[in-house]
Amino acid sequence: MKKQVKINTLVHYAPINLDEDIPKYSFDYMHELLGFLLAEASYDVVHLVCIDNNVFASHDIAKIGRFIESYKGFLKDGIDIFWQEYDSYESAYKVALMMQETSIFCYAPE
Repeated sequence: MKKQVKINTLVHYAPINLDEDIPKYSFDYMHELLGFLLAEASYDVVHLVCIDNNVFASHDIAKIGRFIESYKGFLKDGIDIFWQEYDSYESAYKVALMMQETSIFCYAPE
């Protein structure tokens, strides 16, 4: 039996058709978080996930799950996950760019 990975994280999940404030979901175990991901995810959208100011976009929910799971050591410390759905990579990348505007790596040097 696989050992249950303890975490302490909030997921701010904004599905593509959200018309209200972004809901937050609390998770204590990685398997609960990954189960939520699989149950709630839309499969015909681009997912944008941000963990600890690291951004990842993909239409493949398995890749999103692996990205989140790669942070299991950090999620036990209460780091939030921001997960949003978009209708295209173009839309997701525009938001990802805005999320990184404070970084020195956001734009190419002139």
